[in-house]
Formats: sequence, C-alpha cells, structure tokens
Amino acid sequence: MLSVFICEDNEKFLNRIGKYVDNLIKAEKLNAAIACATPDPHKLLEHIQRNEVFGLYFLDLDLGCEVNGFQLAEKIRRYDPRVFIVIVTSDGESKHLSFKYVIEAMDYITKDAVDFEERICKCVLTAYQRHSERKGRKTDKLSLKLSEDVLSKDSVLFSKGSTILLDFSDITHIEVTPGKAHNVTVYCTSNKYFARHDLGKIHTLLDARFVRCHRAHIVNVEKIFNFNPEKRKILLNNDEELDMGGTYIEHVRQGLNAMYARM
Repeated sequence: MLSVFICEDNEKFLNRIGKYVDNLIKAEKLNAAIACATPDPHKLLEHIQRNEVFGLYFLDLDLGCEVNGFQLAEKIRRYDPRVFIVIVTSDGESKHLSFKYVIEAMDYITKDAVDFEERICKCVLTAYQRHSERKGRKTDKLSLKLSEDVLSKDSVLFSKGSTILLDFSDITHIEVTPGKAHNVTVYCTSNKYFARHDLGKIHTLLDARFVRCHRAHIVNVEKIFNFNPEKRKILLNNDEELDMGGTYIEHVRQGLNAMYARM
C-alpha cells in the first residue's frame, strides 16, 4: 500500500489536498491511504518515527515555524531516502532553493496554479506506479558504471565506462570518494569499485539491509560485527572501522533490529 502524508499549516489547503487525494484513491480504487495529515511538522516526524516512513509526502514550504518544507524533507529522507517528495507553496520564486537542500522533489506546485488539482493527482498516480514497480521488481544486484579501471582478484580487468553488477550480499559499505564530489566508492568483500554517482540516489537502489550511518557512508548491516553508539563507531566483520554520525545512530540501530527480526 502507498501511504500519503500531508503537512500544511493552512487548514484550507490541508483539507483541499486531502480531499483531492482521497477522491482519487476512491475513484481509481488505489491500494493507498492518507496516513497522516497535519499542520505541524513535529507531529509528522513523531508519526513516522513510530510507523512506516515510506510513501508520498506533500509538504508546504512555509510551515509557520522554525522548520520549513525543505528542512522537513531533509529530515524525512534521513529515515528513508526512497520517499516521494512534493513541495506545495505560495512562493513560486523559491523553487531554486530546493537545489540547496538537495531534496530531489517529484514536483514543486504553487497554490495558485490553475492545474493544482491535476498536478496533485498526477503526483499520486506517478508515486503509486513507481511504488508498484518497486514491489514487483525483485533484484539483489547493484548496477554500476565504473569511473575508473578496476582489476578484480581474478585478474579480470573491468574498464572505465563499463557496467558491472554487484551482489548486494557482497557489498560491505559505500562511501563518498574523498576529494571527489558526486563520486562513490563501493567496497565489496574482495575489491572496491569507483563510480560517478550521488550517495543519496545510490541508496534508493539498495534494499533494507543498507542504512546510512554517516553523511558520507552507507553500510550493509549484515556486515557489522560491532555497533558502538557511545564511541560512534562501527566495526565490520572484515575488521574495517567506520565512523557514525550522531543523527544516524538510530538508523543503524533500527537496521540491525530489522535484520535480527528477519532471521
């Protein structure tokens, strides 16, 4: 099921968006529902901390408090980078700020748009279709286009520009390549691979065993040997040590708990 979340401090637009979404769900008989509709961003964050995070989020830009829609989107993406974000605003001139926050919004809808309802509904249908495709697509491999030549342990040369498939189970962690913006290094049990990629986007291609442990790192929780939140350190089963960002400690804890629950 696709969960829909709405955070809008203007009651008129909160109800209006909710009505459009609800009517579409009923008309199209979608397996979807409004999980939370609130004017308070803090209540939304409290809700997703206790419940399922993944879904479609309609976020007002000006929420009338110390948190704006872009900042709220960033916080939500820390829980799950795969969510769909739509910014709704009265200020059409502030769209360029979305690049500053790197929230990768699906759409940016101004409240005075003549096609306001149509665009709200289009976002729901697009998110619903993509969500359905994700559920139907079973893959445990990461497709990676190499940005550098790599020699495998079997002395096989993978040339720059070639695309390889890496088993999720073989990946230990992924990091932003030091000194190279928008480049990542994918570490596997016996090799490492380099690609021009955004860490947030690559996270969306992975499954639940991969969690963000630092703004520059993603870790495979199945490869964790020791989790030390006090020292903010992770020891992998290959004896490699990773730093943990303070805001990501709970993400790692939840990832480990989910792994144990799957066993």
